[in-house]
Amino acid sequence: GSHPGAVPTRRYRSALLGPLRSLCDRNDFLREAVAGVLRSTLTVMNFLARVLLWTSVVATVAGVVWYSRELKLNGTDPHLIAWFSAGAFVLLGFPISIYGIFMHLSNYYQPNVQCFVVRILWMVPIYSIESWLCLRFHHLAIYIETLRDCYESFVL
Repeated sequence: GSHPGAVPTRRYRSALLGPLRSLCDRNDFLREAVAGVLRSTLTVMNFLARVLLWTSVVATVAGVVWYSRELKLNGTDPHLIAWFSAGAFVLLGFPISIYGIFMHLSNYYQPNVQCFVVRILWMVPIYSIESWLCLRFHHLAIYIETLRDCYESFVL
């Protein structure tokens, strides 16, 4: 049993595998501990991202209201105040809608339903940009609104 080609005995194998098993057990423990820390970290980061998102939304809305009031008190034309406010809300709503559209398209598991959901989600950026453009370009409003109505009829 002691020459180089001999098959190790059962006792020799268990003596050899014992430290390897304990090393594997330690690796499993470390792997689970690291996975737990990562899960906790991702949960905290997800929570902080949501808090940051909603804080940004509330701050933007409050800022638009405050700045619109300041513009009115300083005698700015109401049309320009409306145009500024609409632009701020376009900038707020557009990325949120695009994120929703992107998430549906990247998780496209129910195409029969999700194609309609994506079409409906596109209405938010289209309507907001269309309204903002109509405030700015009065003379082109009828054409811009016609394009919007065509998209609406396509969606519905």
